[in-house]
Order: sequence, then C-alpha cells, then structure tokens
Amino acid sequence: MSRRKAFEAIRSHCLAKAGAVEEYPWGAVVWKARGKVFAIGHAGESAFTVKATPADQAVLTHHPAIERAAYVGRFGWVTITVSDGETLALACTLVDLAHESLQPKRR
Repeated sequence: MSRRKAFEAIRSHCLAKAGAVEEYPWGAVVWKARGKVFAIGHAGESAFTVKATPADQAVLTHHPAIERAAYVGRFGWVTITVSDGETLALACTLVDLAHESLQPKRR
C-alpha cells in the first residue's frame, strides 16, 4: 500500500468520526474531537500516532507495526505504520478506540 493511499484512508476514517475536525499545528495533520487530539499524521506519510492508555500501549507495542510514540509515548500514545490492509484495519480500530475515549462518559 502506498503512503499516500494509507494517509488518505486514515484521513477519511478520522473525519468520518462524530465531531471530528482536522487542524495543522506543528506542520502535522491533527484530528480532534471535542477540542482534544485523537490522532496525528503527516500528509503523504503512512505512520500515524494515536491516543491510547499506558496499559494498552504495553500490549500494542508487541505488534511489529506499532511502537511507543515519540514525545507523547509516556502518556500511552502509540505510532502505527500502515503498510498493508491488515495494518490499515488495525490503525482504523485504534482510531475508533481513541475517538471513543474522548466521548463523554454515560452514567
């Protein structure tokens, strides 16, 4: 899978989320919901940084396509490199979980 195709697939997936917006701080593409970041990428690249918990990070980093994110890894964030359909599906699942974590908790 090309880097451009991977970026466009993740971008479309992120923007399809409820309340999602795209912003461009720090030269990166950032997807936010409710004013909080849930995913980060760079135009034309196939690596994406996604919000996760430290507990989830410990498990996720066993996957060969996932590593602890630079700068924000200490908070649980992970970076996934999309190279094929399988890693794209995994990245989409991680985006779903990251977006869901920003939603208000129901009583």
